[in-house]
Amino acid sequence: MKYTVIGKSVVISGGLLTLSEAQVKDRGHLLAKSKKGQYLVAHPVTFKQGETFGFDGQLDKYQSTLLLSEKDAEKEAAAHKAAEEAKAQAEKEAAEKAAAEAKANAEADQAAITAAEEAKAQAEKEAAEKSAEKGNE
Repeated sequence: MKYTVIGKSVVISGGLLTLSEAQVKDRGHLLAKSKKGQYLVAHPVTFKQGETFGFDGQLDKYQSTLLLSEKDAEKEAAAHKAAEEAKAQAEKEAAEKAAAEAKANAEADQAAITAAEEAKAQAEKEAAEKSAEKGNE
């Protein structure tokens, strides 16, 4: 299984490793060749944070806390994607709600302006009618 080091570093003391050429170049003196691209651990091998390697062997509990398996990485990526999608959906719904509230407020404001204009027009009409009645007397 492929692993990525998520701790500061991890030491592998036994098992079968699948490594890149660059990794073998740096660690060849610690390995015994098994088959193409795979090596038996002859002496403890250290991998630094961010390095990825294939490993067929037993991990202890501590090593398990320092490594992220390819399968777990895929699960994390899927969970992260789902969380991002949920966040985007929530933001979209919040924006839609805010837009609907803004529209409702604008409509209410417009209705209040219209009512005020109608009341003003009615008051002016009544004042004009009273003025006309006084002028006819």
